[in-house]
Amino acid sequence: MAKPANIKGQRFGKLVAVRMLAERDHCRSVQWFCRCDCGGSTIAAVRSLRSGNTKTCGCSWWDAAAAERTRKRSTTHGQYKSRTYRTWTAMLHRCRSTTKHPSNVKYYVDNGVAVCERWRSFENFLADMGPRPVGHSLDRYPNPEGNYEPKNCRWATPRQQRHNWRKDAKRRAR
Repeated sequence: MAKPANIKGQRFGKLVAVRMLAERDHCRSVQWFCRCDCGGSTIAAVRSLRSGNTKTCGCSWWDAAAAERTRKRSTTHGQYKSRTYRTWTAMLHRCRSTTKHPSNVKYYVDNGVAVCERWRSFENFLADMGPRPVGHSLDRYPNPEGNYEPKNCRWATPRQQRHNWRKDAKRRAR
């Protein structure tokens, strides 16, 4: 078997190869961790990068979908570009999507994690949670395996998030 190609630093669309993750996966493909121009990241096979099948972390799809939603309906809150709005859309996407990000299925969809009916409206989410503070992200607390709802969510720092991981919550429950 030939030695895997070193593509570190090479650009593929909006992606730059950062480091090799696995020499070969189950499909005998070399996996690379890549950074996107948007600030996101993704893991992609070398052949997918070289063929042009993978050019972004998914941000182009996300931007196109957001543009389409904006075009179809006017927003009354005027915050469709805010960090709080992006957090809200990501929350909805995690609990619905099964095709774009397969990891969502394992951690959210298969575990029955859902968004409460009230929070399917951004205005209600914003009224309950307030604007997203700088340096914070949405955390399901006190039950990290519960649903996204007002009584089970908070804006948390990265340190607070680390202390609320599922594995830590299970360990503390023993």
